[in-house]
Amino acid sequence: MTALPQRPSRLASTVAALAIGASAFADDGSPKIKFGGSWRARVETSDWFDSHAQFDDEYTFIASLLKGNVTVATRGMEFMVEVSQTTLINLPDNAAVPAPEGQLGNGAAYYAGNNGQDGTVGLHQAFVRFRNVFSGHSTLRLGRFEYSEAADATPKDETLAWLKQKRIAERLLSTFFFTHVQTALDGVQYVWDSPWLNVDLVAARPTEGALKLRSWDELDLDILYGSLTTPLPNAQARLFALHTTDRRDAVKADNRPLAARAADHGDVSVTTVGANFIGAWDVGIGKADVAAWGCIQRGEWGALDQRAWAATVEAGWQFPHLPWRPWLRFGWSHATGDADPADGVHGTFFPHFPARLYARFPVYSNPMNNQDLFVQLLLRPAKQLEVRIDAHRIDLSETADAWYSGGYAFRDSAFGYTARPSNGHTHLSNLLDISLDYKPTPQTRLTFYAGYAFGGDVTRAIYAKNSAAFVYWEFAHTF
Repeated sequence: MTALPQRPSRLASTVAALAIGASAFADDGSPKIKFGGSWRARVETSDWFDSHAQFDDEYTFIASLLKGNVTVATRGMEFMVEVSQTTLINLPDNAAVPAPEGQLGNGAAYYAGNNGQDGTVGLHQAFVRFRNVFSGHSTLRLGRFEYSEAADATPKDETLAWLKQKRIAERLLSTFFFTHVQTALDGVQYVWDSPWLNVDLVAARPTEGALKLRSWDELDLDILYGSLTTPLPNAQARLFALHTTDRRDAVKADNRPLAARAADHGDVSVTTVGANFIGAWDVGIGKADVAAWGCIQRGEWGALDQRAWAATVEAGWQFPHLPWRPWLRFGWSHATGDADPADGVHGTFFPHFPARLYARFPVYSNPMNNQDLFVQLLLRPAKQLEVRIDAHRIDLSETADAWYSGGYAFRDSAFGYTARPSNGHTHLSNLLDISLDYKPTPQTRLTFYAGYAFGGDVTRAIYAKNSAAFVYWEFAHTF
């Protein structure tokens, strides 16, 4: 059954009072009121690697996410409240298998995280944003809000804007926009944006959500984020730092024996520092582009020292004068794994809160301990239509490490990431996928995605059938 609306928190009440007060004392004219929202409906079909037992590895379910918001704005501030409603239909009730097979696809994860609940209504956002704080280029946002790192300072060049949105943004911090519940951040964001420099600072705590329908409470997890972004000739560069401290007493996902992990009640406190660069240049009859992203990590993984790194290098070439404007891209990414579970060091890269932009197939839904070599072809048969075809070879970085999946923290009782054994192998899967995005109007988008995974040695050692498929159809409209 659909749950009753969730009870507002002290944070939302404080923000509401602050916004009402700011509006009441505004002396620059009557406030402007705007109503808006969005609706997203998706049909997901999963054919996971076959279980050795009688479990549902093939199923289809339907999900709906409806949002409605109101914004009250004056010259110096704006206040926004958004309510969301999620409905899940036909989730599989027999698709969670004991380890090592685990949950068989996305539907199993939704069912396992909600104890049969199939819907909810909640207050998704409630924030006040003040303009021109300390200078004419800045804003200050307080309250509960959605957030994506690297979303600010979008380049004017079409190629650079695509690279930033599709290949750079949300690699470490997002509010799970792909999931049917999503999450939010409770905190403060300060942005200083000028033509030559963008500064983005965030201090917040994430809410429950993502896979969990009851998404109101904060998690016992602190986030500090900062970035500097600057334009360059035909390019853009960014420096960033992210620190998270996870105080939840959930069993960690790593390659240690279960007894060692269960006995480790220490915090996960990790700092990630890195940089990225995107560039695009007209060369002859085409346009060349590059994207590079990398970071290092230090901190504490409970009783272990965290020492890891990750890097991505990509290059592409567009032919804008040919039919369908083909864009061919190649890329390689590497995230370190842990080579020795007993050496006191956790060497597996920790992606914090990654987005599904880079791994739409749940076989490799996050970049922990992954090496991905891919080729990508984008076609644009019409202005409103984009076709994307990807081929990936995905390997684990270390034979002694695990195969990780999941999206990190979305409830206090579960760590968020899960680990399946590698059994001494590294080849995870070869993957072929295709997607079509069609926008008949600026407010409406239709998406079709289909992916097929040819399992490698890692999956062959766990499942009865060594292949998997994932298909979804999606309708999204903003009003």
